[in-house]
Formats: sequence, structure tokens, C-alpha cells
Amino acid sequence: FLPLGSGTLVALNAADGKLIWRAEAGGEFSAAPTTDERIVYAATKYSEPQQGHVHGTLRALSKTTGVTLWMRTLPAPLGGSLVAGAKALFAGSADGRVYAFDKQTGLTLWINQYAEAFSSEPSLAGQLVYLGTDRGTMFALDQTTGRLAWLYRTSGAIHGGIAISSGIVYFGSGD
Repeated sequence: FLPLGSGTLVALNAADGKLIWRAEAGGEFSAAPTTDERIVYAATKYSEPQQGHVHGTLRALSKTTGVTLWMRTLPAPLGGSLVAGAKALFAGSADGRVYAFDKQTGLTLWINQYAEAFSSEPSLAGQLVYLGTDRGTMFALDQTTGRLAWLYRTSGAIHGGIAISSGIVYFGSGD
């Protein structure tokens, strides 16, 4: 699955590179897409022509056909990348929100609001979701409730991936 700069998502055959399907996601991609067994999740951003405010969308598309199964409009674009757990999809946004969406329906399971923008690549381990902010805070949140388990502050932005191994969290920051 390949997001193109024009807001088009394409599915290519991994063996020969032939096009399987093409779908217009609407707007410009704001976060790296992710998949599960049957769905591709894609986040885009778009501007209101008169006001210039940037909003976001989240779509679930069928992996086999590219048909949109559900879509949610958001007050701000999602950033970094999306991560799919067993029942929920997690993402952070440019306006400081962290979301958990039901993967089947797109309904919001929980939202947390913070004073920092998110554009990292979240990770899952055990019952926690890990997300880094543009101001350098690493959050560990309970996947089911969104409750804060812990946080750690650095002096630089956290934009890259987060690795968890043997109970240790590894990440880089701008400092």
C-alpha cells in the first residue's frame, strides 16, 4: 500500500508491482498508513478555503478493493503514523490529542488532550501505547482507557520510531 503525494492510495502486488486498486483518500496524507488483517487505515489533512483552518480525516479502506468502509472527520490532522492494536487504532494529532478508535466502526473509544503536538511513530507493547511529542515528551498510555501510565521528558522533539524490548523503551530525540 503506497500513499502518493496527490492524496491517492494505491495497492500494488508485492510479487510483480502491478496495480491492484487505486483510491482517492481526499486531501494530502498527514500520517503513514497502517493495516490489519482486512483494513488499510489512512489519515489525510485538508484546508477550508475561506478560513484556512487545517482539518484531518481518518479512513478505513478494504485491503482487497480499496472501498472506504468508514471515515471520520477530525478537528486537526493526525501526525507521524498510525498503529493498530487488537481492537483499536491509535494516533496523535497536531493539536495535542491522542485518539483510540474502534477498528471496525471508527467510533472514538477515548481521547486525551495534551499541550503538545504529536508527530512520532507510536508503538504498542503489552497493554500500553507509546507516543512521543514535538516538545520531547514520551507518553505511555493504557490502550483500553487512555489513562497515563508514565511520561518522560527530553529536551528535543521525538519524531521517529519507538522500540520496546524486554521491558525497555528505546527512542531518539532532537537533543
